[in-house]
Amino acid sequence: MKGTENEHSEQERDLLEELFRNVSSRERPSREEEQAVRASLHAQWLKMTRRRRIRRLAFALASAASVVLAVVVGLNLLQAPKPAGFVIELARVEKAVGRVESTPVTADAGPLTTNTVLGAGQQVVTSTNSRLAIRWLSGESVRLDENTVIRLHSGNEIELSSGQIYIDTDQADLNSQLVIKTPNGVVRHLGTRYLTAVRGDGISISVRDGRVQLQSTGLEAEAGAGERMILDASGAYELETISTYGPMWQWTEAVAPAFPSDGRSLAEFLGWVARESGRELIYDSTEAEQLARQTELRGQVDMEPMRALGVMTQTTDLESRVNAGSIIIKLR
Repeated sequence: MKGTENEHSEQERDLLEELFRNVSSRERPSREEEQAVRASLHAQWLKMTRRRRIRRLAFALASAASVVLAVVVGLNLLQAPKPAGFVIELARVEKAVGRVESTPVTADAGPLTTNTVLGAGQQVVTSTNSRLAIRWLSGESVRLDENTVIRLHSGNEIELSSGQIYIDTDQADLNSQLVIKTPNGVVRHLGTRYLTAVRGDGISISVRDGRVQLQSTGLEAEAGAGERMILDASGAYELETISTYGPMWQWTEAVAPAFPSDGRSLAEFLGWVARESGRELIYDSTEAEQLARQTELRGQVDMEPMRALGVMTQTTDLESRVNAGSIIIKLR
């Protein structure tokens, strides 16, 4: 029995030796750091020796240990470098079409992909045949057309140098103050969907829904749904009527984030298609609307809204017909 105990002791000793052999020595703090910790400990000790009660003494000892830990951790935090790739997150990529580049504040450059984090100071550039959809920190869907350049300044500001940017505030926080800064002025939304384009020396703001405000030197103007503001380099301003659907908006549909349809109703999907395409949703009958509300979907729809509409209705007892600015749903 004694031999067995000796045998176990030798095995344990061998394991301990092997363990400590592979442990690297701990980096010793600087002389100044040691002196700071010692001074803190000494001060705490002097306070504790003045205590008369054992209970108070025990509490003071625990406090002293906490102070020492705080001092040491504080020193380590002051010395520790920021992790590589550290950025203040302002947005995340939801969808990228083609190759989209960014000039980051960190060293990890490369094309943007789904879930890439975008931070303050970063510049994003789309080239021909490339587009991007990002989800802003406060909930807005922000989409970039091809040949567009933006810079992210803060949680409340995007700078548009050239190209087109589309904003949908449907999921945005109510107190969001996101503005688009351009060479020709500042664009503010009042709960809306709109498109801002910078071409040459001019700017245009096309409104699908809600209202948008443009502030420029000597000018403060607003536009509502179905209107477009145009301001050229000379300061000439014009307000015109536009369509909320059709060719000028199609690129925004091409980069629309996927619709999470799993467990959602067909009626919700149809509402998404109507919103993304800028059209009005009309049910031909109460029965058709009821069926759409009762039909539950599975999976995720990740294709252009109007194309998804044709695919989805083929699998149900409903059919769709597009009539100019309307989507009409009826029973087969």
